[in-house]
Amino acid sequence: RVYVAGDEVRHIDWKASARSKETLVKKFEEERELNVLFVVDFSGSGLFGSKKTTKTEASAEIAALLATAAEQSGDKTGLILFAGEIEKRVAPEKGKSHLLRIVRDILEAEPKSRGTDLKGALESAARVMKHQGIVFVISDFIAEDYETALKRLSRKNEVVAIRVRDRHEWESPDVGAIAVVDPETGEEGIV
Repeated sequence: RVYVAGDEVRHIDWKASARSKETLVKKFEEERELNVLFVVDFSGSGLFGSKKTTKTEASAEIAALLATAAEQSGDKTGLILFAGEIEKRVAPEKGKSHLLRIVRDILEAEPKSRGTDLKGALESAARVMKHQGIVFVISDFIAEDYETALKRLSRKNEVVAIRVRDRHEWESPDVGAIAVVDPETGEEGIV
């Protein structure tokens, strides 16, 4: 672009200025190519949903929206799906077909293991993210002993924790005694 008083002198493009007989300044556009990693919880507790969607379906929607935004910015997207253990890893790549694969993997996944190993998933994410990037942790965070792994991951990367919850998890209707089953352990009880 044409030089305007106040522009940095060191950004003047002398060769282009000599050809055009006007003083031109180089215009820089930041090229971002970040790795964006989605760490998605699809444990048994994600099957709960009092409305039209379950927590796992809501997690897939969130990941799809964020992955689409990352794709439009030219970033690579990857995925770690976990329940009681890490059940699927997808290396960060670009492309619409890769984006659709990530969404499909989340929606079609069925946990083979019981429980929620959020700590193990965060430690795996730290190993996968060799360069600085963004990690979206999408979970209900119904897990134990993951704080240290989360802090360690956030030292090198920007970490965004997204809690997926359902109102009826903490606010149950007054209908008397009901039989419940823990979807992760299979334990039954009366509430």
